[in-house]
Amino acid sequence: MLFRSTLSILRQSRTKTILTWSLSAQYPCIGFDNFEIGALAARYLFDLGHRQFGMISGISQYNDRARLRTEGFVSTLRALRAELLPGATCEQPYTFAGGRAGLKEILRSAPTTPTAIFCGNDVLALGCLFEATALQLRVPEQLSIIGCDDLPISAEVSPGLTTVALESSLLGKKTAIALLRWLQEGTDPGRTEMPVSLIERGTTAPR
Repeated sequence: MLFRSTLSILRQSRTKTILTWSLSAQYPCIGFDNFEIGALAARYLFDLGHRQFGMISGISQYNDRARLRTEGFVSTLRALRAELLPGATCEQPYTFAGGRAGLKEILRSAPTTPTAIFCGNDVLALGCLFEATALQLRVPEQLSIIGCDDLPISAEVSPGLTTVALESSLLGKKTAIALLRWLQEGTDPGRTEMPVSLIERGTTAPR
């Protein structure tokens, strides 16, 4: 509701606005298909043979990215005739501490330990990895972890983090160019969907 109200105010004020990171049919936008991000993670983990899933999401209230990534993950699992374990999903702030708390909550609430966890971004995923290491859960032998973003640190930790890569720097450049053209030439930015891709590293393995 708050998100829609903000966009409505901007539209009424005739302020030139480009929505970034997300996609919209109503507003100029340059972003990622966040539903597909969750779906891509689900298909990848399912194809590895996993059937017991967990998820640590960002806080979904007022955050369409977090909500859509969750919906994409859950809906795709259902289409594959798989499900999240009961109690194996939670929302946490986008921090390392949030990822660590999320794994502890899932281990406490789920009837059995998931073999694979999708995290709403790399920071959560790295926190989950740190906590798994502290708990002596072997990654990826006992637990596969996948994140989203492809932050530079994700390739430097050991094991390296499997993640859905987002070209955030390119998104920034495209947004700046589109806004300048809109202001200088009157060219409406329209709708641009940025690519997403999966980068496989050491935190995931076949079940």
